[in-house]
Amino acid sequence: MPDAYKIAFIGSHSVRKTNAVHSFAGAVGRSGRSVEVGREMVRFNPLGLNEGATPEAQLWVVMA
Repeated sequence: MPDAYKIAFIGSHSVRKTNAVHSFAGAVGRSGRSVEVGREMVRFNPLGLNEGATPEAQLWVVMA
């Protein structure tokens, strides 16, 4: 089993992704596992957002 996993929550604006992330992290933490919630990387994407996002821009977000 890997030492760490990265799980991405992806969706439209204002669909409560942040709430889902924190709820998920809480459930995982309560099960005895270590959890770290990362920053919202899309805000730092130099390749474009929303309608201007290319496949490369989307890959950048997931891999960051």
